[in-house]
Amino acid sequence: TPMILTPSPVTVGRGSKHSSSAWIPRQWLRGMTVMGTLCLTSANLVADTAPLTWQDCVRLAAQKNPDLLSAVRAMEASRAKYRGSYNGILPQLNLSHSYTDSSSSRSTLLADGTTGIVTSKSKVWQAQGALSLDLIDVNQWATIESAGASLRQSDANRQVASSTVLLNLYRAFAGVLYSQEQIGVASHIRDLWSTNAQMVNLRYQSGRESKGNNMRTSAEFLQADTALTQAGRDLRVTQQQLSQALGRDDFSVLAVTGTWTTE
Repeated sequence: TPMILTPSPVTVGRGSKHSSSAWIPRQWLRGMTVMGTLCLTSANLVADTAPLTWQDCVRLAAQKNPDLLSAVRAMEASRAKYRGSYNGILPQLNLSHSYTDSSSSRSTLLADGTTGIVTSKSKVWQAQGALSLDLIDVNQWATIESAGASLRQSDANRQVASSTVLLNLYRAFAGVLYSQEQIGVASHIRDLWSTNAQMVNLRYQSGRESKGNNMRTSAEFLQADTALTQAGRDLRVTQQQLSQALGRDDFSVLAVTGTWTTE
């Protein structure tokens, strides 16, 4: 029966455990069921942080994955450009005003026959406005259509990036979970072969077992020990892949939690 990893849903919003303002693709939240927890780690591969659930991985990828963030920012830029393209067909209103304060002085002959100075002041305030509207501008409508097409293209690229990031994250998460479980299985097999090799060696030392069986069980133990070492290397590779899918700049030993379901 094939083994299928079923991810858990992500809760993002006010009052949730992992509240975040990061954009999370809608299709990431479809078809996900609640999971129990299972964490298998080797004694020599201790995680740097607490085990991550599928919810944690989706949240971190939505916040830090550079491919997804780049696609989202490109779509936002295209949306702003599309909205700005309507400026060419909207009414244009220009307002202006001016204020002038002036004074002048002159000599004049007064009624008593003397000469005096008369000062006059002038204050002028002016305001004007102009409203214009282009009824038919084919060039501007073409610009709007072009900006709309760019926006749709950016949205499609964002959806492609979202699907690609989700697929890579899903594979990396499943790989780490499988490698963790594989270490536990390989360790148990190595312990069984170690016990078997010791028992056969005791029988061989007492003369009750052949040398061929003793050498074969010893070889099986060495092979099981090698398989455990290889499982540890595979775990580090899958941890690096998961760290890359999450958008982390540096490598850190990661552990994940999850369950395997059969269909």
